[in-house]
Amino acid sequence: MRAVSRSLILTGPAYVVGVGRYRLAVAHYLVRHGHGPAWDPTRLRRAQDGWDQHAAFLDGLTDRGIVLLGGPLGHDVNSGDSLLLVSAGDQDAVVATLASDPWHGTVLTIKSVERWSLWLRSPALTRAVADHHDPERTAGSISMDPARSTIEAPTPRPDAEITRA
Repeated sequence: MRAVSRSLILTGPAYVVGVGRYRLAVAHYLVRHGHGPAWDPTRLRRAQDGWDQHAAFLDGLTDRGIVLLGGPLGHDVNSGDSLLLVSAGDQDAVVATLASDPWHGTVLTIKSVERWSLWLRSPALTRAVADHHDPERTAGSISMDPARSTIEAPTPRPDAEITRA
């Protein structure tokens, strides 16, 4: 059997998938948000009423490790739904936590909450997150231009040492 990466924290019942052995870790949920009754289609996402409070709320959840990833879907970041990857004990905890969002039920509504069993994770994700939070590791940083809806990826410095988890 192929060894599982040491960068994964493995707990819970074991499952055999393909040639690898995987275990369920902490529960993860995909939350899909849609526009709520207070969404103003004439305004950009970041110009909606209460954006600063909503962003601060999600930043807090991200800093605490509850929200792992998030952002709008599709090419037009101002018109589509958005997804969050949330770490929680169960679906009720996800809904209860997001109920404190200033946009909850007004600018955004929860369309779905689905449990997601994460079996694969690339070391590139760990490096990308580390590079984003450690500007010394890269010549630039991951940044998004909301006007153009593009992402500028960091360029590794020639002397930057990248370690694998």
